[in-house]
Amino acid sequence: MSDGTNTNVSSRAGLWVAAFAALAVLHRLIPYLFDLGQEARFAWNFAPVGAVGLFAGVRWRSRFALLTPVAVMLVSHLLMWPFLAAKGYPTFSWMTPILYGSFMAYALIGRLIRGSSSPLWIGGAAFLGALQFYLLTNFACWAGGDGETYAMSLAGLAHCYYMALPFFSATLGGDLAFSGLFFGLYALSLHVFPAQKETQPA
Repeated sequence: MSDGTNTNVSSRAGLWVAAFAALAVLHRLIPYLFDLGQEARFAWNFAPVGAVGLFAGVRWRSRFALLTPVAVMLVSHLLMWPFLAAKGYPTFSWMTPILYGSFMAYALIGRLIRGSSSPLWIGGAAFLGALQFYLLTNFACWAGGDGETYAMSLAGLAHCYYMALPFFSATLGGDLAFSGLFFGLYALSLHVFPAQKETQPA
């Protein structure tokens, strides 16, 4: 593929990344806009943020691809601020950098299979992303706890991971579903509107 076509494809991928990122921000705001409450907390993990990071890592050649999921989280947190403040909840906490780093890891995983169109590789990357998110964030939750919710022992850590399994299921389901949607839409766009080779001036 020529440099001109590569540039065309990368630019198109960037537009899709922006669209998917906007969708992810909106998705994160829905529970607050409609005041869904804690009863919908499992549904919150069925989210497109990880899939956005994975898509950006695989398809977007820009160095900003790794920051895409972080930007989604930061913008959505800032937009959530009034809703959380009204209920007395903090917008940012000591867990925030860990969450952001976990979502950035999706883009890093995507870099490992950059350019791949294999559903098997993409699905495997989505699973790996969900797994690292589950392991890292719940380890941090256990390690940063007060020792009352979960004992500061291997048994307490195992209990923490066990209690988080429903959230892991939702995260994995969301990552697989949204990754399928995002990569599918992008592939369809390339099929319907193939990338054109740029004409060089004489």
